[in-house]
Amino acid sequence: SNQLTGTIPAALAMLPKLGYLHVGDNQLTGTIPKEIASLPILTFFNAFYNALTGTIPEEYGSAAKLEYFNVRNNGLHGYVPAGMGGWKDELLDVRGNQLFCPLREDWRALESELAEALPCVQMTVRQVSELHPIVGQTVSVYGTWLVNDDDLKCSFGILEVPTIYVSSTEVQCEVPAIAGLNEIKMTYRGVVISEFDPVIGPVTVNIA
Repeated sequence: SNQLTGTIPAALAMLPKLGYLHVGDNQLTGTIPKEIASLPILTFFNAFYNALTGTIPEEYGSAAKLEYFNVRNNGLHGYVPAGMGGWKDELLDVRGNQLFCPLREDWRALESELAEALPCVQMTVRQVSELHPIVGQTVSVYGTWLVNDDDLKCSFGILEVPTIYVSSTEVQCEVPAIAGLNEIKMTYRGVVISEFDPVIGPVTVNIA
């Protein structure tokens, strides 16, 4: 961190030998300049932990040499460029934003209508506010990288219910009419997109 402020200059695109851009962990604002994606040998772009807004320009999805792209924990929204849809997680880090991905490589066997976009994060479910809820009760589900989207649902066993977004670590859900022990998961357009915390294990509730 160099405590940099201001914006990322689009004029950096005038440096044809620039291949490594690391401006992470600063106080940069504004948008990501699309012009920088045109650099002929740009392989590394890291702007994590700033206050960038706007979208990721599509030009980065077709950048000639780009191999690593990290914009974790900014204020970005919209969709990750289609050209990045098959990137591995260790090379593409967009967590901590409100971004959605093209269909990820590990989800390509899903039904074609889901190929539009899925949340570009791997959510976890870690805790629930009430382990013995009753039908109709509103409970808080706590996890990581939860997104504010109408298509994000809580799944109690085989039943899905809408979520009320509170933060990236909490959503609220109304307990459905499905008695007994049920594991809670997060689904998006019917697809389970959450994992359980490997330390905590699956989160279950016993619905009365």
